[in-house]
Amino acid sequence: MFERWKGDGEYVLPAATVEPYRLWFEFLKLAASDPEVTIDETVYADWGDYRSPTFSRWWSGHWRSLFAVRSKVERLDAGAVVGSEPDSITLTIPLSGHSDEVLAQVAAYLDREGVNLKRQGRFALSLGYEHGFLKQLDKARRYHRLYSYWLRHADADPRKRIERAARDYVRWYEGWEAKIKAGSRRRVTPIPYFYKVFVGYLDAGGRKSGTSQVLSDMGNAENARRQIVRDIRIARKLAANVAMGVFPGTY
Repeated sequence: MFERWKGDGEYVLPAATVEPYRLWFEFLKLAASDPEVTIDETVYADWGDYRSPTFSRWWSGHWRSLFAVRSKVERLDAGAVVGSEPDSITLTIPLSGHSDEVLAQVAAYLDREGVNLKRQGRFALSLGYEHGFLKQLDKARRYHRLYSYWLRHADADPRKRIERAARDYVRWYEGWEAKIKAGSRRRVTPIPYFYKVFVGYLDAGGRKSGTSQVLSDMGNAENARRQIVRDIRIARKLAANVAMGVFPGTY
């Protein structure tokens, strides 16, 4: 539902999908529980309580004022009082001539007056998001889920923390796959194979080589571990960006 929804007709989402804004919210929520991250609460003052509610409950009361832009063209009836809304201007449009000529005049007027149409709301996705980030939402979801598991095991030593986070992620995916086969869940993007390599190595007792076909297919478990560490590093960078009011930012 959320991924396909673009707005209500009067207000629209610049990204034409809810998902990047949902990920912003969810990363912020996780970052708030990370003792190594400090949220700039002044930036997020208008977000209200983002720590307690689910995204769907929070979204309905905030999407227009925080993320959307007003795009609806309205007709003023005869005798209507012209307001002074900061996000609109009032023009008279002749009902004669060619529509292309009329639209060209409107465009020329906006250009002459230096009017730049807003392309993003108050909280804008960082520059270039449409060329990179929107095409990698599956990866962003992976980073978010892995980060949540990594935070869950904060009491473990660094190596064990990575192992447990990776195990949780693979077990989640295996459980989801089982539900897909049972017809009770939608399909998700398969997890990268190196997660299965690393967790397969751990499940085999941590022997260095030759323990399973999984290992021979992808190389040794330490290489797989390095790729998981990289994913965690990216997830933490996204959380640090969010803490400053930037999403996704450079990661």
